[in-house]
Amino acid sequence: MPVAFFVIGKKAEMHPELIRAILADGHLVGNHTYRHDTLVMLKSTAILAREIEAAQAAVAPFGVVPLAFRPPVGITSPRLGEVLSGSGMYVVNFTRRAGDGGNRWIRHLARRILARVRADDILLLHDVRPGNPDCCRLWLGEVDRLLWGLRKKHLRILPLPELIGKPVMGRRAGVGRRPDAGLVHPVLPFD
Repeated sequence: MPVAFFVIGKKAEMHPELIRAILADGHLVGNHTYRHDTLVMLKSTAILAREIEAAQAAVAPFGVVPLAFRPPVGITSPRLGEVLSGSGMYVVNFTRRAGDGGNRWIRHLARRILARVRADDILLLHDVRPGNPDCCRLWLGEVDRLLWGLRKKHLRILPLPELIGKPVMGRRAGVGRRPDAGLVHPVLPFD
């Protein structure tokens, strides 16, 4: 199942191998600003525009054109619509936080999510690598319990574009994929 990774531009530049792996596995890339400044929505329109444009430029070498933008910590501002309006981009946000603190609080992650998740939720999970190898195993176990729990609740994981009716990203013809690829239509939303 393809999932959407809302990537930070600076991290994409630092770890191009991860972006290549995400795309090679058929997943999607959205824009999550260049630096992940949690207060970017409180800054000027020019600064906000630079953050979004720099993130777009950071993933452009991979042939990716993010259409979906997820703001840091889910905060928006009236300036955001103005910035995105001319770019063909739109805002997508989560409806359920995992409460993982960027993967600092992993224990009982599945239980916390499953207690609140509902049909049509867009679940936010972080892809930040936990601090030590034991935490990585714990995180993988929590994700496995989450997936089983969702099945038990009869919730189905859907590609984000199917849930919201919009593509998350497009591809530049001839870059990183066959020229006829066009827009790709497939985060962990549920129905």
